Amino acid sequence: PGTGKTHLVNAAGLRLQEQAPHETVWLTSGSMLARAAGLAQASGRQGELLDFAAKARALIIDDVHTTGVADHNADTIQKIVGSFLGAGRQVIVSSLYASKHMGSLEAALGLRAEKAHVVELKTPNDAAQQAIGDAALSRMGLVPNGEEKDVFARGVVKDFTLLDDHLRRISALAALGPPGAPLGQILRDIFAPDGEPEPLSAEKVKSLLPAAPPPGNTPLVLFHPPDAEPHADLVLALAYEAAKSRGWAFPWKVIAKRPYPLDPPHAAPYLLAEECLRSGAAAALIVGPPPGTELAGQERLFRALSIRLLAEAGVPTAAVPFARVREKKQGLFAYLDLALRAGGRS
Repeated sequence: PGTGKTHLVNAAGLRLQEQAPHETVWLTSGSMLARAAGLAQASGRQGELLDFAAKARALIIDDVHTTGVADHNADTIQKIVGSFLGAGRQVIVSSLYASKHMGSLEAALGLRAEKAHVVELKTPNDAAQQAIGDAALSRMGLVPNGEEKDVFARGVVKDFTLLDDHLRRISALAALGPPGAPLGQILRDIFAPDGEPEPLSAEKVKSLLPAAPPPGNTPLVLFHPPDAEPHADLVLALAYEAAKSRGWAFPWKVIAKRPYPLDPPHAAPYLLAEECLRSGAAAALIVGPPPGTELAGQERLFRALSIRLLAEAGVPTAAVPFARVREKKQGLFAYLDLALRAGGRS
């Protein structure tokens, strides 16, 4: 995250479309392609999807590593990719991983990295990160003073992969707050110092739980590691407290609480997303894996992929680290992400 993969493939797609405005450029993501192929294969409409592929001049797959290839979609995915390669039409993919780490997926898709042009992207340096962040604030119509600019710059450089989260939450607070709310206060809320990570037992968390929030109308599912349901309850309670203290509506009602499997780590986001979609929830809150587990070592990818899979299905999602469930800042973030991640208030 943070290297500009998605921006690059989108720019490539736009350029290809400009070159041939009357031809189709198929721009998708790995998870969306997998879902479309599975639905087509299950409904007997594989031919329609292949006809669409035959009319496109290029196939662009962003985050190809999120392509979940299984029995229910493998045949259709292979035929789609094969139709482009067999006809000499362009296929462009982006991935978090180098091709040498994607042998099995490349084989499943019918791709051959040794015959491709490979571009490796690096995270921008600190100065470039600050410039990107400043430009993004400017596009939002926000002009920080010197002190505010310093606060924002320090927050951006601390973890550039969270820039989109920071910008979305800044925009949300500006929209939800009173007209003319000072940018400095918004930035202080977003970039408030983190406390020390504090992994808590379920019993300890139970002792901290306030009353449950009053239920709204929007169905919400809580996901948590095994034996950590109270952790999800605490985050939701803190989100409610953040909303109540600011006079915001709290529209969610919990319809299910589900533990997600920690093993195998690579499957956890897909299994979580499938369970969420089966539940019929319109929003999801996830507590991250506990320290010391293999999945915790991949938490950033687990979080990003879970959010991506659910966002593509129209489900806004908040994800909170296991060791930070008692931090009020995380409650605020959970509220903002649930309310606005999908592009509008719930």
